[in-house]
Amino acid sequence: MADLPNPGVYNIFSTAFEDAAVVILPNQDAVRGIPQMPTMLTLTYVNRGNGICMISDTLQGRFLGINQLPDVEMTGAVYLSGEEQTWILRRVGDNYTISQEERFWFLAGLGEMIRTSPEKQQTWKFEQMG
Repeated sequence: MADLPNPGVYNIFSTAFEDAAVVILPNQDAVRGIPQMPTMLTLTYVNRGNGICMISDTLQGRFLGINQLPDVEMTGAVYLSGEEQTWILRRVGDNYTISQEERFWFLAGLGEMIRTSPEKQQTWKFEQMG
Protein backbone atom coordinates (compact mmCIF):
# COMPACT_ATOMS: atom_id res chain seq x y z
CA MET A 1 0.00 0.00 0.00
CA ALA A 2 1.53 3.28 -1.09
CA ASP A 3 2.00 6.35 1.04
CA LEU A 4 2.17 4.68 4.43
CA PRO A 5 4.59 5.96 7.07
CA ASN A 6 7.99 4.29 7.03
CA PRO A 7 8.83 1.91 9.86
CA GLY A 8 10.28 3.87 12.76
CA VAL A 9 9.58 5.79 15.95
CA TYR A 10 6.62 8.19 15.94
CA ASN A 11 4.46 10.48 18.00
CA ILE A 12 0.83 9.95 16.99
CA PHE A 13 -1.80 12.69 17.27
CA SER A 14 -5.59 12.74 16.92
CA THR A 15 -6.91 14.93 14.13
CA ALA A 16 -10.34 15.10 15.82
CA PHE A 17 -9.02 16.97 18.88
CA GLU A 18 -6.28 19.55 18.40
CA ASP A 19 -3.14 18.76 20.42
CA ALA A 20 -4.44 15.35 21.59
CA ALA A 21 -1.43 13.08 21.57
CA VAL A 22 -1.48 9.32 22.02
CA VAL A 23 -0.23 8.94 25.60
CA ILE A 24 0.33 6.04 27.97
CA LEU A 25 0.46 7.46 31.50
CA PRO A 26 2.95 6.04 34.04
CA ASN A 27 1.68 2.93 35.85
CA GLN A 28 -1.27 2.59 33.44
CA ASP A 29 -1.91 0.35 30.46
CA ALA A 30 -4.71 2.40 28.89
CA VAL A 31 -3.93 4.45 25.80
CA ARG A 32 -5.40 7.97 26.01
CA GLY A 33 -5.68 11.12 23.94
CA ILE A 34 -4.15 13.88 26.08
CA PRO A 35 -2.66 17.30 25.25
CA GLN A 36 0.78 16.64 26.72
CA MET A 37 4.08 15.04 25.78
CA PRO A 38 3.20 12.06 23.58
CA THR A 39 4.44 8.54 24.14
CA MET A 40 7.04 7.46 21.57
CA LEU A 41 5.63 4.56 19.59
CA THR A 42 7.45 2.19 17.24
CA LEU A 43 5.76 1.26 13.97
CA THR A 44 6.75 -2.04 12.31
CA TYR A 45 5.11 -3.80 9.39
CA VAL A 46 4.02 -7.41 9.07
CA ASN A 47 2.73 -6.80 5.52
CA ARG A 48 3.31 -3.22 4.38
CA GLY A 49 1.58 -3.83 1.03
CA ASN A 50 -1.70 -4.36 2.91
CA GLY A 51 -0.97 -1.82 5.66
CA ILE A 52 -0.73 -4.53 8.34
CA CYS A 53 1.48 -3.33 11.17
CA MET A 54 2.25 -3.53 14.86
CA ILE A 55 2.59 -0.51 17.16
CA SER A 56 4.60 -0.76 20.37
CA ASP A 57 5.66 1.53 23.21
CA THR A 58 9.24 2.38 22.24
CA LEU A 59 10.57 2.50 25.81
CA GLN A 60 8.66 -0.46 27.29
CA GLY A 61 8.62 -2.65 24.20
CA ARG A 62 5.02 -3.72 24.86
CA PHE A 63 2.52 -3.76 22.00
CA LEU A 64 -0.69 -1.79 21.63
CA GLY A 65 -3.69 -4.08 21.48
CA ILE A 66 -7.40 -4.24 22.04
CA ASN A 67 -9.38 -6.00 24.72
CA GLN A 68 -10.55 -9.15 22.98
CA LEU A 69 -13.79 -9.28 25.00
CA PRO A 70 -16.13 -7.12 22.91
CA ASP A 71 -18.88 -5.30 24.72
CA VAL A 72 -22.39 -4.69 23.45
CA GLU A 73 -21.26 -1.88 21.13
CA MET A 74 -18.32 -3.89 19.77
CA THR A 75 -15.91 -1.30 21.10
CA GLY A 76 -12.81 -2.00 23.07
CA ALA A 77 -10.16 0.08 24.76
CA VAL A 78 -6.72 0.28 23.18
CA TYR A 79 -4.13 -0.65 25.79
CA LEU A 80 -0.62 -2.00 26.30
CA SER A 81 -0.78 -5.71 25.72
CA GLY A 82 1.63 -8.49 26.50
CA GLU A 83 0.78 -10.02 23.14
CA GLU A 84 1.62 -8.90 19.62
CA GLN A 85 -1.51 -7.63 17.87
CA THR A 86 -1.74 -6.27 14.36
CA TRP A 87 -3.40 -3.10 13.12
CA ILE A 88 -4.33 -1.93 9.64
CA LEU A 89 -3.21 1.52 8.45
CA ARG A 90 -5.12 3.20 5.62
CA ARG A 91 -4.28 6.61 4.21
CA VAL A 92 -7.09 9.18 4.29
CA GLY A 93 -5.94 12.54 2.92
CA ASP A 94 -2.74 13.48 4.75
CA ASN A 95 -3.44 11.20 7.73
CA TYR A 96 -4.35 7.59 8.53
CA THR A 97 -7.04 5.42 10.04
CA ILE A 98 -5.86 2.72 12.46
CA SER A 99 -8.05 -0.36 12.76
CA GLN A 100 -8.41 -4.06 13.44
CA GLU A 101 -10.71 -5.36 10.72
CA GLU A 102 -13.56 -2.81 10.75
CA ARG A 103 -12.97 -1.47 14.27
CA PHE A 104 -11.29 1.94 14.07
CA TRP A 105 -9.40 3.98 16.68
CA PHE A 106 -11.78 6.58 18.11
CA LEU A 107 -11.23 9.34 20.69
CA ALA A 108 -14.45 10.68 22.26
CA GLY A 109 -12.81 13.55 24.18
CA LEU A 110 -9.58 14.91 25.62
CA GLY A 111 -8.21 12.67 28.35
CA GLU A 112 -10.45 9.77 27.34
CA MET A 113 -9.22 6.29 26.55
CA ILE A 114 -8.78 5.59 22.86
CA ARG A 115 -11.32 2.95 21.91
CA THR A 116 -12.29 1.17 18.74
CA SER A 117 -15.57 1.68 16.93
CA PRO A 118 -17.08 0.01 13.87
CA GLU A 119 -19.06 3.17 13.06
CA LYS A 120 -16.85 6.16 13.85
CA GLN A 121 -13.66 6.59 11.86
CA GLN A 122 -11.13 9.20 12.91
CA THR A 123 -7.77 9.90 11.39
CA TRP A 124 -4.41 10.11 13.10
CA LYS A 125 -1.26 12.04 12.26
CA PHE A 126 2.13 10.29 12.47
CA GLU A 127 5.11 12.56 13.27
CA GLN A 128 8.42 10.74 12.89
CA MET A 129 11.00 11.24 15.63
CA GLY A 130 14.59 12.14 14.79
